[in-house]
Amino acid sequence: FDSFIVDEGQDFADSWWAPIMGALKDQETGGLFVYSDENQRIFQRYGAPPVPLVPLILDHNLRNTRQIGEACNPLDPMRTRLLGGEGPEVEFVGCAAQDAVDTADEQVDRLLGAGWKSHEVMLLTTGKRHPVQIERGSESDPVAYWRSFWDDDDVFYGHVLGCKGLERRAVVLCINEDRTSDRSRDRLDGGLSRATAQLIAVGAPEVVTATGGLGSPGRRGRRRLSPPPRAAAPPRGRPEPRPARRDERTRCGAGVASPGDREREREQDVRRLGESERDRRERDLREAPARQLAARCRG
Repeated sequence: FDSFIVDEGQDFADSWWAPIMGALKDQETGGLFVYSDENQRIFQRYGAPPVPLVPLILDHNLRNTRQIGEACNPLDPMRTRLLGGEGPEVEFVGCAAQDAVDTADEQVDRLLGAGWKSHEVMLLTTGKRHPVQIERGSESDPVAYWRSFWDDDDVFYGHVLGCKGLERRAVVLCINEDRTSDRSRDRLDGGLSRATAQLIAVGAPEVVTATGGLGSPGRRGRRRLSPPPRAAAPPRGRPEPRPARRDERTRCGAGVASPGDREREREQDVRRLGESERDRRERDLREAPARQLAARCRG
């Protein structure tokens, strides 16, 4: 291959990089582009690319609405610019952990009753898998199970650990755990950011508060759902805007900026850093053009 794009690079193991490099046609001129977000680390793998790469900070969130982005930001050590537009308020429905699955099912029914289409809705759990996910063969027939994600006639049921990189317009996040663990924060962040327009979180308030997400869940509650927002038709005589390319759709905590935006943001980052780190970053910025060409895939 001429180039490789690796997403979720923070979960790549060391042993996985060798076959990637070996499959390049030319390791001197080939491309290696790695996208990584340490705040969304799910698996305890701590590999690193075997070649030096130029770091670029992507801090624009284009995937989620502002409201969903604000729910994710407390879990992210780096503040992101929320450019996904306006949407409904995020809801938190408090309940006992043992009642979380049943309560989440009720929220799915509410979404469908409010006008959301089945293929726009996804229910994710953070603890044990939902019974519907098990029934659909997530373990016995994983190929058929994952193929069902693209079906247009039903709600998708999954687990946050298996749905990284996926999204639905409306998500019910079922926090069906009665205590926090080392991975609770990552699971919560990964689950919240799967929704692009409407987000409802369900679970024990004390667990969510201990995890540090959703601001103050005790002040959130059930409210009347609005119908799903629909894109307005473009005015007659004007061309319909093109859909965003895949590389313009970004996860919570990442984004795409113009060259001018990137330069201004780098300067802001430099001002926020200490003196010693500032000197290093300024040197990186001066050398970036040459290093980008040399470090695309140099062994």
